[in-house]
Amino acid sequence: MEPLAKPNGITLADHTRHVRDEAARILAARPFLAVKYGIQTGNNLLTLADACARWHDAGKQHLRWQQACRLDFEAYQRTGRVAGLHLRKAKVRHEFDSLVRLRKAPDAAWLPPEAEVAIAAHHGKLGTRYQDRWKDDPTFSPFKQRLWKLSGSVRPDIGVGESLYVTFERAIKWRYRYGGLRAVLRLADRRLAPAKNTLTKTRRPCQYWGLFATSFLRDGIGEVCSNLFRNYGMSRWLCCEHLPGREKPMRRCCGHSGR
Repeated sequence: MEPLAKPNGITLADHTRHVRDEAARILAARPFLAVKYGIQTGNNLLTLADACARWHDAGKQHLRWQQACRLDFEAYQRTGRVAGLHLRKAKVRHEFDSLVRLRKAPDAAWLPPEAEVAIAAHHGKLGTRYQDRWKDDPTFSPFKQRLWKLSGSVRPDIGVGESLYVTFERAIKWRYRYGGLRAVLRLADRRLAPAKNTLTKTRRPCQYWGLFATSFLRDGIGEVCSNLFRNYGMSRWLCCEHLPGREKPMRRCCGHSGR
């Protein structure tokens, strides 16, 4: 029996293919994103996004998750509504099991830590606000300390003789390395409607491209950067549509006015 991805009966293979296709469409529609990511990080965003889309829901193959999903699918067939009651009771965070499967696969050994962060956080549940969902999860334990350390490194110390502006720039680039990839994966996944697994219109698509799109285990860098761009006029760094040659960032981009 083919593994399911949703309680509405969509298969895992179909959903994975849809997310990979959607990630490719997003980056094809906005080619500057891959160019910018390559310049800032030296990594290929198209290749990384496709690999993350391929692996992001691999953990749904977990036996307990599949059993719960099939029970919810049976309920969906009876009622026509997606409730997900059995999945909530299953207590399986498929994102973390995806990491386990990812690291056991020889053909995925090349993927960097950025991919782990994107997959683990693609439902936005990796922040301290949701730590009750992961702090005692045995599946996540092998990754927790490593990701916590990475999260702390997003907030760099000020170097000797280094200006505040240079420190800020270094912090933003480091954060963008993780937030940029995760933003593409999460957008591609969320653009598929839960009920039909078909594309929906995004009311404010631009909001997903902010450099603060990432949700790490610690959120201190957000406060630091917010204070910096308020006090030092650095808000243009936060605007995803600030392209070379633009005098001003696009307003309403990334949830701020651009002033």
